[in-house]
Amino acid sequence: MIPLCNDTGNYTCAAENSEGKANQTKELFVLCSPRPVVSLLPKIAVGNDSILEINVIFFSYPQPKISWTFSKNGSNETVRSNDTIGIYQHISSIYITDMKTSQYGMYVLQVSNGIPNDFKHDFEVLPQRQPDIPTNFNASCDAPNYANLQWIPSFHGGDTQLFKLYYAVQDGQILFTKHRININENENELFTFERINGLQPATSYVFKLIAYNTFGDSNFIKAYCNTTKSALEKESNIGLYIGASIGTFAAVFSIAFSVVVLFLRRKKYQGKRSERNERGDQ
Repeated sequence: MIPLCNDTGNYTCAAENSEGKANQTKELFVLCSPRPVVSLLPKIAVGNDSILEINVIFFSYPQPKISWTFSKNGSNETVRSNDTIGIYQHISSIYITDMKTSQYGMYVLQVSNGIPNDFKHDFEVLPQRQPDIPTNFNASCDAPNYANLQWIPSFHGGDTQLFKLYYAVQDGQILFTKHRININENENELFTFERINGLQPATSYVFKLIAYNTFGDSNFIKAYCNTTKSALEKESNIGLYIGASIGTFAAVFSIAFSVVVLFLRRKKYQGKRSERNERGDQ
């Protein structure tokens, strides 16, 4: 077993026999470079005159050195942090009240403890705005009358985001039909999923997705797919194929039968002619 940073602590060994009991406790310290307990977001959005609070929980042993800097337009300045230092688990926080335009920018956390691989993370702090455009938008039309869609939500802009989904037939004049405009983000999954029913079989479709919040809409992203043929069309095609096969077989059989009949008639005629010739010779 490879020891982890959070395996640091006190370990007790106890023994017992008929003569009595004994135990001994030892401290175990696992050396580990700084690393966050959970993944950290790259972007944070807050409103003007509101509060910016960033809390980072991380593992580190030995105890770390922590620094925060603020970077904007090529200038850097140190940011005061509130740090809670434990044995191997630590918390570092920055807290700014009444955010102003000049305070939006890049906040950089750096942590080192003498073990290789120092930890660094950049937090881009932005004013609240509309969401970023979703990514990895895909459509699957493996059925005649519906499509399954999935996408990865992007940065929400500092407010709860929803999604608008539209679809249209890819013909000469593309007219989009609204599917839903209040699709929730699935926060427990990487992808968000949605199904559109009532589509036409064997048809090419285009789908348009937009993210939005109270500050506005993102740019749209499109996906494409073709629905399959309906079951009736498949059965009809199979019937046509079977009918064509039977017709072809019947035609071939008829031609072959005619050839055989002609061959037999010709052979019979040649036999009778030969008999007449023999009688004439006598």
